[in-house]
Amino acid sequence: MSVNLAFYALIAAVMGVLTTGIQYTPFPRIDHALARWDAALGWDTVSVLAWLAERPGLRRFLAYVYNSTELQLVLAPFVAAWAHDKRRLRVLLYATVYSSFIGSLFYYFFPSSGPAGVFDSPHFMAVQRLTHLKYEQVHNFQPVTTLLGGLIAFPSFHVAWSGLATYAALPYRRLFILAAALNAVVVASTVLLGWHYLVDVPAGIALAAGALWAGELTHRRLGES
Repeated sequence: MSVNLAFYALIAAVMGVLTTGIQYTPFPRIDHALARWDAALGWDTVSVLAWLAERPGLRRFLAYVYNSTELQLVLAPFVAAWAHDKRRLRVLLYATVYSSFIGSLFYYFFPSSGPAGVFDSPHFMAVQRLTHLKYEQVHNFQPVTTLLGGLIAFPSFHVAWSGLATYAALPYRRLFILAAALNAVVVASTVLLGWHYLVDVPAGIALAAGALWAGELTHRRLGES
């Protein structure tokens, strides 16, 4: 157990290095292409934000749920370990590594800063605007005035990590149902709150599925029981 937790701490450190380094990507944003894909699917981020602004209670609820993802990812290894399921714990840890590396690598070559950098709406949160501002400052060699905000829009890490957290809860029927319901709301909140484009969602699901598949394959190849 201690070895697994140490491995997870190392993962967190590597993720921190990755998210710092990839911000210096020399490639242009793909946000306008993502916005065109959303338009082709009939998704209007500005209209959705206006609809949600008329429901402040729902907006606050979605914000709380959206922000639960990081905590879920921290707790997921403990949940898997509590079931004494070594395979699930190791697959989860490997999947976290793979999802972080693949998602970060994709961002480096195809960066995206989110809908707040494309659409004009008074209903974007200040922190969402700061995400785009941070990107512009880094890529125009300006002094960086904020470290707040997110980073990667496509694929959605919130969606991917929600999938991994739900996978960790699978051995416990009630907890799994709760996690699945909670993370279904997380997925909805990513687009309803304007953090992500609609097309970021299936990309995040694919990232989680691919990472879990690679994690399972790695576990088998290493001959762990």
